[in-house]
Amino acid sequence: MNLNPNSRLLAEKKIWQGRLNRREGFTLLELVLVIVMVAIMGTFSIQYLWTFTKAAADISARQEMVDQLTLSMEWLTRELRLADCTPISWVIAGNRITFDKTSGYVLDPGTSNIRYRRFGASQRFRRRRGGVATQDDLARNVTAFAVSTDANGIGDTTLLNITMTASNGDAGTFTLTSSVRPRDCP
Repeated sequence: MNLNPNSRLLAEKKIWQGRLNRREGFTLLELVLVIVMVAIMGTFSIQYLWTFTKAAADISARQEMVDQLTLSMEWLTRELRLADCTPISWVIAGNRITFDKTSGYVLDPGTSNIRYRRFGASQRFRRRRGGVATQDDLARNVTAFAVSTDANGIGDTTLLNITMTASNGDAGTFTLTSSVRPRDCP
């Protein structure tokens, strides 16, 4: 065992020089490559997430449009089942139908001058009762609304055929068709 203090200092000096001469860490080129790879992966990840977010928004818009159209059609057919069956109680003209009902509902007791109409410029579908409009639109983006009688050509003027179409860009176009006969009609 060597107890010379100089030999100890020389040994420590060699250790430190060895550490300083070693090349540890990353080169600038390696760091740039890692940054570029992370940027490329981030770009693909963002596009992937954006695609799913847009798809979810489209599905939500489509579902809302179909729900509004279905609710409007259900509301109209339910009220037409209560329509008065006399020939003069219905007025079908263009984008609207006006009729009188034989009875009302608890929350909506009015029975006269019920009107459903599509407004062409705004593509809104609304209901009026006795000249008073409902608070909100029943449906938006309604591009076509038609009511006809005797679609089969057999002279049946009491069967009402209703067609509603809604369209909203990316959400697509949907058409609902229903036929209804007022309950009191023979």
